[in-house]
Amino acid sequence: MHPTKTSKLLALVAALVSHAAFVETSHAQSRPARSATRPPAPVAGRQRATFYQRMARVREGMTEAAVRSIVGPPDFVLQRGHAALQQGANLTTAWCYGATAQGDLPTHGTIAFDRSRRVYTMSGTRAPRPSILAMTDDALRSHLNNIAAIGAIDAARFDPAPLVRAVNALQPLGRDAALDVIDEYLRVHNGALAALDESVFLLLRALFVPSSPHRAHPPAALGAPSVMPPTNPDDLPAFPLAIADDVPFVLVTGYTLGGVPQPAEQHMPWYRASATIRPRPLAPNSATALATFAATAGGRHFFAAEPSGRAMLTSQLQRYNASLATRSP
Repeated sequence: MHPTKTSKLLALVAALVSHAAFVETSHAQSRPARSATRPPAPVAGRQRATFYQRMARVREGMTEAAVRSIVGPPDFVLQRGHAALQQGANLTTAWCYGATAQGDLPTHGTIAFDRSRRVYTMSGTRAPRPSILAMTDDALRSHLNNIAAIGAIDAARFDPAPLVRAVNALQPLGRDAALDVIDEYLRVHNGALAALDESVFLLLRALFVPSSPHRAHPPAALGAPSVMPPTNPDDLPAFPLAIADDVPFVLVTGYTLGGVPQPAEQHMPWYRASATIRPRPLAPNSATALATFAATAGGRHFFAAEPSGRAMLTSQLQRYNASLATRSP
């Protein structure tokens, strides 16, 4: 996708992510309410194994009528003025495929149209991996919604519970199958979009362990972080994520970037070649995690660099505990 078009779609896809079925209660005020309206019949009969072939025939500049003749009607449409569409951009509508209810996460792909009602961009056009086609659509949809619920790299808002849930659901699959699920998430949600990739960057760091004991995760080229990593990468090998007593913490509130952020898709080959899946699911101990982290070299670096760091991590623990009160991770 062209970089300028990527930047225009950041708000669109970020808002779509907030509609995931498993978005946490702590984020409820920032997302539009879901409707219980069911989509038309095609979602039940649509086959992932063949639908991408129709999506691949869609081209930029096609009319809505031409698109409908190729892929059929969408499961729901986002109209201009909706919070999911960037105001002032060229986008006017987005057709969403693979949702089980109005406002749910599209799990088969999305087609966005411009002011002239012609295709502006689309996702879900390349072939799924064979292991994905062997999964039931319900199981796959659950994984994709879990990934979407992780959210952005923002220490001021991060809730560890969705990340714990996504990790623990994928860990039993093993390295290759788990990476195939993540690849499918990127395939149907435009993996080059930073708003989506931030969930994936966090998931890769929590779910996988570098094969070499002294090798850090590959750095995410997302810009200049609000807190710089330590000089020794081994002090915070998963930066901007840290895991203490199985509780994941986000350490930065964001990045400053003048260009296009690195897509998470570029990191997938490294994890296939140089990482193993974590040996067991996460079993967070929120009562001791903050003290454990503070006693590490990485924790000492973080608290020295970020004056409000203790308050931010304490808030993350509070969000996690609040999530546990309503649902087990």
